Amino acid sequence: MVLESLLGARLAEKRGFTLLVLSVLITSAGLWFTYYLFPQSASVLSLAFTTIAFMPMLQAAFRLEEEEESLHSGASIGFLLRHGKIIKVYGMIFLGIMVAYAFWFIVLPATTPANCPASGRLECLLPTQEQLFLEQNKSIEAISGSSPIARVSGVGAGECKNPATASFWKCTEFIYVNNSLVLGLAILFSFIWGAGAIFLLGWNASIIGIFLGKEATMGFGGAVARFLSYIPHGSFEVMGYFAGAIAGGIISVTITKGSYRKKELTTIAKDAFASMVLAYWLLLIAAMIESYLIISALGI
Repeated sequence: MVLESLLGARLAEKRGFTLLVLSVLITSAGLWFTYYLFPQSASVLSLAFTTIAFMPMLQAAFRLEEEEESLHSGASIGFLLRHGKIIKVYGMIFLGIMVAYAFWFIVLPATTPANCPASGRLECLLPTQEQLFLEQNKSIEAISGSSPIARVSGVGAGECKNPATASFWKCTEFIYVNNSLVLGLAILFSFIWGAGAIFLLGWNASIIGIFLGKEATMGFGGAVARFLSYIPHGSFEVMGYFAGAIAGGIISVTITKGSYRKKELTTIAKDAFASMVLAYWLLLIAAMIESYLIISALGI
């Protein structure tokens, strides 16, 4: 509860930069803490550490959102405006996790020096990229495939990255279906288990951070270019995940608080449902933009 005391829900909504810095520090602490206690599972448990640290504050923020929603519910089109404060909180945490993972990927050695531990060098005391980011690296390899312009792989990936079979609409469908499954999990986790949503969003942030870190090790300009290329579709995609997670979280808080008016629950349920629909529309826009970029890069 120390984090909640240092940065309450209302203060977190107002001081975005402070929350961003705390997110970087907490994520970094989680990486080091879990590595020295559970080195074989640090790549996953570090996010669990971060999730646990932020949950009290997020729960308090959701309670505030639920109270305001019950009094000032509106059309779904105004979701982003009405819930701008908690979206800002999610955004700063997401960005902080991404920055922390990118930073430590760049700083840490790729492999352990051959003459460790006899040399006593500082590198011998540090975890390697492979040790600390094992699961994220596996996910990036699965996502990227063999083509640098392809973001997707597996069954159906040929619709996006194979010049012979690639199609804008089929690629859009493939990306949208995959992202929709992630959004569905975010909504479900946020509704049943609030920590699940921030864990899932944190996982995506860690993968993006390491991906950018890989690009940065090959040149800072390349990392900046890659980040900018992600913004057109990534902004819609991430906002869709935020919208879904927030909708599920508000319903969860409404039900679990134990005392509510029937009209209040109905109003919030309708608004949350409309927000989920908005979230899926945002993912569709993101999929269309991303598909266009991929197909264009293939020269089709």
